[in-house]
Amino acid sequence: MSRASTAGAGAANHGKGVIQWTWTIVLSILTVLFVCIVTPYNNFIIANSYISDTYLPLASMLCVILISLVINPLMRMFVPALTLNFRQLAMIFAVALAVAVTPSSGLLRMLPYAIANTCQDVSSNKMNAEAYAALDPPPALFPDKLQFGGQTPVTDPFISELKPGETIPWAAWLPPLFSWSGFLIPYWLMVVALGVIVFPQWRDNERLPFPLITVMQSLIETPEQGRRLPPIFSRRSFLIGVIGVFALHLLTGLDAYCPGFAPKIPLSFDTNRFFTEEPLNSLPWYTKYNRIYFTFIGIAFFMPNRVGFSIWSFQVIYALYIMIGVAYFPPFAWGSICDHSTGALFGTALVIVWLGRKHGMHVLKCMLGKIGGADDRSYLLSGWSFWIGCAGMLIWLLWVGVPAPFAIFYVAMLAVIALVLTRIIAESGLPMLGGDTDSMMRLLRLIPAGWHNAASAFFGGFVSLLFGSGNRLCAAVFTTHAIGLDRQATQSKRASMGAIMLAVIIVSVVVCGAVHLWGSYNHSVTLNGLQSPIGNNGTGLTCFDWSARALLLEQQKGAMSVGNYHQIGHLFFGFFLALLLQYMCLNFTWWPLHPVALLFVGNWYASQVWVNVFIGWLAKILILRYGGSRVYRSASPFFIGLVIGEMIAVAFWTLISGVRAFNGMPYEIVDILPF
Repeated sequence: MSRASTAGAGAANHGKGVIQWTWTIVLSILTVLFVCIVTPYNNFIIANSYISDTYLPLASMLCVILISLVINPLMRMFVPALTLNFRQLAMIFAVALAVAVTPSSGLLRMLPYAIANTCQDVSSNKMNAEAYAALDPPPALFPDKLQFGGQTPVTDPFISELKPGETIPWAAWLPPLFSWSGFLIPYWLMVVALGVIVFPQWRDNERLPFPLITVMQSLIETPEQGRRLPPIFSRRSFLIGVIGVFALHLLTGLDAYCPGFAPKIPLSFDTNRFFTEEPLNSLPWYTKYNRIYFTFIGIAFFMPNRVGFSIWSFQVIYALYIMIGVAYFPPFAWGSICDHSTGALFGTALVIVWLGRKHGMHVLKCMLGKIGGADDRSYLLSGWSFWIGCAGMLIWLLWVGVPAPFAIFYVAMLAVIALVLTRIIAESGLPMLGGDTDSMMRLLRLIPAGWHNAASAFFGGFVSLLFGSGNRLCAAVFTTHAIGLDRQATQSKRASMGAIMLAVIIVSVVVCGAVHLWGSYNHSVTLNGLQSPIGNNGTGLTCFDWSARALLLEQQKGAMSVGNYHQIGHLFFGFFLALLLQYMCLNFTWWPLHPVALLFVGNWYASQVWVNVFIGWLAKILILRYGGSRVYRSASPFFIGLVIGEMIAVAFWTLISGVRAFNGMPYEIVDILPF
């Protein structure tokens, strides 16, 4: 081939690549807009099943599935130049994950409604107004002036709807947007950088499984020769899983809309009638009532055996602990379970840092200028981004009046929970998991009230929300999974992907925040008439009441609310138990218990998943024992099909309810997943 023809072919390939990447950007932007606009409307105005509230966010996953199964095959048939390859689909997937951070449980389900409710609360409650007067927060944090008996012209219609002829006061929300972003943007910078830093250590050195990446990659794999869809869609076992689960939930939805029309297959159990005698009636509720969720069964199949066993067995162990404590040693210290989990958090973080110490030292050397290549330059940028994010949060906390020791502690705790939560998801793949707000608040209550000032108490409550409810969708988790989708990506490309994700998160706050404002100013009640105001869905309006305001009032009274038991002892028990379990895991392959399960034992997330994890774990054990690795590989598509089938079922009934609501027709909420 002549040099001229080679150059011409290279130019043609370059032109095709430019077209493909342009198309990738267009689809990414459309995905961002879809998630930002549809999620608030669906979750809060329709009060439908939540669609962007797990680490397999439904709205984002549907966009990817639509692109992979419909748009890309059509392009392959009619416009080959616009056919996207695996790397470009992975890019769209990463953007779709990033945009899911903020629309609902990650931030905007709570923050704007809590801000508005604070203005209302101060205006109407003298005692609370006096507490906020002692706080004296920067005025820019709230759209109305915090004053007892004062007018609240911005937040009144936000909660109760605009009157005819009134317009949305967009400008009044700009100061809160910019002021709270002064903390949130550094926070996201810190956690995204953290995800970029730890991923190569966990994937390449420690060989963590990342089960969710297995599911995600299966949806965007390159089709086999002569086919148009990813290979898994031609696997019979996968289709059986998808169709079977969808059919079950189709019957569930038909029963909700037309009771008695179709048989309803029970997917829950209630055994309370068998546990009426002491001490069995003291068992916690989740051992007597639970429900089958095929998503968690499917994910559990890909967990390491030790992790799956630990998740369900720790629930059983602690159920016995509760039963014995309630029946024979009243009053039972319920908070001790939370303390064990909190102590384990610190122990696990210590082990994670210790295992990654060599990698951490390499990143530190890169930050100090000892660079050997492009990957090292990415470590330099990621490392400094992490510390710049920490510094930004620290400066903001000092600006609002938090004393330096408290500010440092808050930043450190947010880094610790992001690190440990990301690790848990990397090892277990549980798509629904978050920190516990109460854990952070219990730590703050151990500090004498005289050591706090009003700012450390109130903003400690705010940090507790980010520590718990706000970390239900942690950006660090999404980052590790987004950059892990492309198997061939270098560390420098992963860092670039992290930067793109940060930009998407920031843009989504503005776009999705505007949709939240539009929805609340134009709807005082959900379309089914069951919730008013719409921000009362979940913890929106009251989240500051039971976190930030609660701590502020306790500080003002001079006495923090602490448990009547040896809380510090239970914290140390959890800490050393996590260290012991990790030691046993690292040194004895036969040891069955992993500390990952101790980190969320007894909380709401664990209560929802443990039975399903048991089923998935048991299926894997039996298949490996009696069928071997060959049968295990053959069965894997079936369990991915369970996940995708349930996701399609949720999407189907959410769409049905949404269409009916949009057309003013009565609709039902078909509960399929617990969020």
